[in-house]
Amino acid sequence: AARGWARVGAFTLACAGLGVAARATVGDGPGSATLVTVTPALAMVAAWVRARRGPADAAVGALAKLPLIALIGASVLWVCIAPGIWQDAAAEGPVVGALLVVLCALSVRFVGAPAMIMAAPAVAVTMLAAARLVLGDRAPGSEAVSQSFLITVGALAGASLALVLADRRRIDAAVIGAAATALVLTLLRAPLSQILTPGWSVFVGVATLLAVGAALIARRSADRRADMALAAWVAAAAEAVGLALHTAFPGLPEPVAYGVLAVALASLAWRLDWRGLAESSAIAGLASFAALLGPAVTAAALLGHAQASTVAVVGLAATAAQAAAWFVIKTRRGETVSTDALSTLALISLLLTAFLVLRLWGTPHGASAAALDAFTEAALRTVLVLVAGLVLTLRGGATAFARARGPVFLTLGAAHGLLVGGAVLNPWFGSATIFRSAPVFGPPLIDAITLAYLAPTVLLATLAWRQAKSRPVIAGAAALAGGAFAVFWAITEIRRLFHNPVLTNGGLDYAEAIAYAVAALVFALGLGRLVAARAGVQAAHGAAVALGWAALVVSGLLIIDVASPWWGPIGTALDQPALFFALMIAAVGLTAVLARRAGPSPDTRALAEAALAVGVVEAFVLLTLIIRFAFHGVAMRTPLVEASAETWTFSAAWALFGVAVLIAGARTRHQTLRWLGLAALLGTTLKVFLFDMARLNGVIRAGSFIVLGALLIVAALAARRLGGGAETPSD
Repeated sequence: AARGWARVGAFTLACAGLGVAARATVGDGPGSATLVTVTPALAMVAAWVRARRGPADAAVGALAKLPLIALIGASVLWVCIAPGIWQDAAAEGPVVGALLVVLCALSVRFVGAPAMIMAAPAVAVTMLAAARLVLGDRAPGSEAVSQSFLITVGALAGASLALVLADRRRIDAAVIGAAATALVLTLLRAPLSQILTPGWSVFVGVATLLAVGAALIARRSADRRADMALAAWVAAAAEAVGLALHTAFPGLPEPVAYGVLAVALASLAWRLDWRGLAESSAIAGLASFAALLGPAVTAAALLGHAQASTVAVVGLAATAAQAAAWFVIKTRRGETVSTDALSTLALISLLLTAFLVLRLWGTPHGASAAALDAFTEAALRTVLVLVAGLVLTLRGGATAFARARGPVFLTLGAAHGLLVGGAVLNPWFGSATIFRSAPVFGPPLIDAITLAYLAPTVLLATLAWRQAKSRPVIAGAAALAGGAFAVFWAITEIRRLFHNPVLTNGGLDYAEAIAYAVAALVFALGLGRLVAARAGVQAAHGAAVALGWAALVVSGLLIIDVASPWWGPIGTALDQPALFFALMIAAVGLTAVLARRAGPSPDTRALAEAALAVGVVEAFVLLTLIIRFAFHGVAMRTPLVEASAETWTFSAAWALFGVAVLIAGARTRHQTLRWLGLAALLGTTLKVFLFDMARLNGVIRAGSFIVLGALLIVAALAARRLGGGAETPSD
């Protein structure tokens, strides 16, 4: 340094590093520790001497970098040699950390090294703490090593505090020291708690030291609400207090203890107005929620119904503490993020408590008591989460987090309800076959199915209605999810009404199939009505039209083919004729209403025409089945007798039906009805000429021709008279 030989100094540092490695190889712990600490100290002295002796030149600048290189290299070597030293039951390795911390602080203060040099021993002590955590009690002299860690952490915190107090521009040092202290304490909580009795006293002592440091920083701070150094020390002190609570109150009291800490920090934030107190209160609330998910509460939940009251008390107490912290924080201006976080955590903790109690109620207890079935439990969970999401979404918020938490809850609730309650645990077609044979809880229409599917439908429909114009994306997603829940409810509840209480018993009934068609049409008409009442939402209008098409296709297939007791695929006798025909008439009427409601607008004209055509075909099928039932009763699959009054009745009824449809089309100037009426008449004419002429005899055959001819004449005259007035269709 006296000669300004910077390159010689760098070469000397490299040789010293080789010397440390050689000493460590032969197990010379004291020698390695001495070289690791003395070398950067001498480099720092050399740089200081050169700076004092001569003017600022290239040699001074080059030599000023040597302490920085030496301290970084010493920290790296310290990490390498310390675990080997531990094997010899010595504590020189961790003690070196304290000396390196002091040297870093001195180099920053007197040699001009950057404050970030404090990160070198901080990272090193953190890495050694992680190694100590892995080794555990297998490391000899573990208590001595733990004590040495405390010395190192204390030196790191003290040196960082001294730097920031000496020069407020050294804020990086304060942040590094506080963060490293909190991290090492967290990693070594278990071994450090064994140093003194009681174990929590160690963390209380460190927390006191950090709190004093925070107070000293606050006294010198120009703006306490924006001081990051103050926030770092407050967070580290809060972490030390949290570790003390974790050690002092293990098990079930832990969630409540963290909640009380959140309240205390919130009160300090309200009183002192320091940066970091409100944030630390939110973190304590998060720790309280995490403790509810911990093994202690989980183990109590696994014990069954006997622990329900204990779990409920712990969960409600932790929730109350988080809510109290939120209430205190929200009175402080500018803490919207912490306020939103605490309110969200309180809500989640309340939901978690409810879930745990539900799980306990679902556990069998006693000799004859029945457990809450998995389907009902999942339904209750879905409703609770959706209620929380609805409240948070309607409430909104000033921050992006506050505005996003409601949709997140809604997404989780809808996903849980549709995937778990709808696809996995559905008592009819769920993928979990073990639950399919279980009876549904509750009486029809006010049972677990209504709770699982209809309640979410109402909640999501309410949200879609309220947010349709202000937040159309959320409203559209809510409407889509609500529609899926409504479909699940209609299908499952109809199945329950026909196969009570076990939904897997028996196959598909004719009346049941028609009921599904009626439900689809009612759903489509109901959504269309809602969209019409909430005009101006184009996305919802498009969804209503698409749903109308889907309902028309599904109902048409069910009525025309699947649910036919004559030619349908079910293949059994008609067991509920009155209900079957009543539902058929209702389905045909609803299809006609859909055709009328669709209206003449360009985007719904095709739907209206299709619904009208499908309705006419369904009415034709209904007429045919009524005639078949009149001749054969429930045994409608009896082979048709060719030469019988039944075949003539079909001809007469179909011809009358065609005439009626043709007259209706002529009266309303509706092209679709005209062609459908003509098709029915043409089909009936072909049947009479090709079938009745060959197989009917005598009066019946003559009557068929006479009646058909008269009807054709009436239809022609009516079409001519009714259709010749106006040239354009009426409204």
